[in-house]
Amino acid sequence: MKLQGFLSCVLDPRLERFEMIRVAAIRLGRLGDLVMVLPALQWMSGFAELSVHLICADRYRELLARLLPAVQVHGASGSRELGSFDVVLDLHGVAASFRLGRSLQRSGHGFDLRVGKQTLARRGQLKGFLPWTRLAASLSAGLAGDAPLRTWPERHLLLTQRALSRLGLDPGDCPSVVPRASLSGAAHRRPGRLGLVLDAGHPSKRWPVERFVRLALHWHDLTGAEVVPFAGPDNAQLFEGFEQLNFARPASPPDPLQLAQRLAGCDLVVAGDTGPLHVAGALGCRLVALFGPTSTETGFWVWQGQGVALAGSAACRPCSLHGAGGCPRWEQVCMQDISVEAVVEEVIGLTSPGRRSA
Repeated sequence: MKLQGFLSCVLDPRLERFEMIRVAAIRLGRLGDLVMVLPALQWMSGFAELSVHLICADRYRELLARLLPAVQVHGASGSRELGSFDVVLDLHGVAASFRLGRSLQRSGHGFDLRVGKQTLARRGQLKGFLPWTRLAASLSAGLAGDAPLRTWPERHLLLTQRALSRLGLDPGDCPSVVPRASLSGAAHRRPGRLGLVLDAGHPSKRWPVERFVRLALHWHDLTGAEVVPFAGPDNAQLFEGFEQLNFARPASPPDPLQLAQRLAGCDLVVAGDTGPLHVAGALGCRLVALFGPTSTETGFWVWQGQGVALAGSAACRPCSLHGAGGCPRWEQVCMQDISVEAVVEEVIGLTSPGRRSA
């Protein structure tokens, strides 16, 4: 493959050979944000000319290193020791990632690219309950114009395609099928085992725990399969409704890697719009995603081909890009509107032959 004008940056005249092009991809943020970069980095790491590095929050480094064995993964706290890079891809698009990228870029040559957050277009999709929320959404939609709103993985893939083209590599079309990630040390996946993610980074994205309990009872009555409810170590009180269910095996993994290893053992997972939802999808679990204050229309994603997005019909949803701030109606109508029966129907549907997504 030709590397066009970029060859002068990587040719070592003393050795008369080409050195690998050092590429730094930056994605800070939380677990769900990081999982969204997997398709782009899996694609980029397939080019032998590139040495691909991911810089992320320290607590997720071990998990991402396991999910991306062909990528060198570093915690952000140690990024100053990494030296400079020929190409810097800012996959986050915030001030902190911009500053970090500038500090890593090799002076004199190379380039950097920054992902577009499409904030105005995303805010233009919001509805909300309060009048000023609707007014702000209307103004954002007007300013955003008619540009298509893309999911986070799509934006990362398009930025990667641009980078590969600028390097003179032949990227072709963006991948239409995302490879499933593998994870060493994962629990053995049992057919029918149902994972229930009770927790969420923002309480407004939690489905009521009593409904998860009813779902567990329904599923066990139908299949006799094991149910694994998940919650963070600081939210063990969410397990209270499962204490009398002898078929439930509550899990409260202490770190992201152990969380992923336990999720990988589930055949199906029901969760709100949370990091564990996206991790489970990347590992090949079948998903029922429960969307309340957030929405697939604002750029979020149910892992490709792995499940369905289920949302209530509340007129005020979606009201938030990330679910922060709580419900202004004090009722959490959007999550209350999702019935146990509707979720059971979708879970059963995913186990039907030939059905993976809707």
